[in-house]
Amino acid sequence: MVIQITSTEREHLINAITSANLPDKTILWNLLKELKSGKSLRCFRLTEQQEEKCKSIHGYKSYIFTPTGIGTKVKVKLLDTGKEFDITDYDTW
Repeated sequence: MVIQITSTEREHLINAITSANLPDKTILWNLLKELKSGKSLRCFRLTEQQEEKCKSIHGYKSYIFTPTGIGTKVKVKLLDTGKEFDITDYDTW
């Protein structure tokens, strides 16, 4: 999926970056750089089961999506500890 944004949406993104806390600011800044570069972005969505698993993982999170030949592997990484949790929904493979 390619994300296209209007100039108004771009302004909202810039405002969000400048007012966000540090971990969010880094994520948003990287997204803005990709949007400005014109690269197409791939979007991934969590299943309901994966969202439920994420609710029990507390802290600042980073999501790691790894496409494979049979499905997408999903991990959640805690930014403060580096601990990773595999939340891949293997039932969808």
